[in-house]
Amino acid sequence: MPLFLEANREIIPSSLFSKLFPLLHNFATHGNLPMSRRLYLIKPLLINDQYFDQIVIDPHVDKHADHLNDELIIEIVRKLDLGKFRVLDQKDRFYYFATNLNHNDKWYRLIWLKEENLNYIGVISLYRDRRI
Repeated sequence: MPLFLEANREIIPSSLFSKLFPLLHNFATHGNLPMSRRLYLIKPLLINDQYFDQIVIDPHVDKHADHLNDELIIEIVRKLDLGKFRVLDQKDRFYYFATNLNHNDKWYRLIWLKEENLNYIGVISLYRDRRI
């Protein structure tokens, strides 16, 4: 599966993945990022006083594919920029968050994580929250 560079829309062959993104191995089980997870390089976001320049989207989000795509997910994640968010849970090196975000007058619930000392946002789930 190719990887997408948002800035210039180039496709990176997955064979280059291990050379270009060695630190992301910690995100995945047993040191390998399953190819069903998608990696995007983004313009850096400042969240909780830390810069992030990568988004990893978990395939769990695909169950909402009728109203979400990766482009929309990235737009919504960008709304975290300059924010301060409270950690809901911590397990080992992983910090978990749940954040309500408004995008185009629609509310979404973003379930995300960050790994200690790494510069990616992991999108665990994202869905429309019509209760808000």
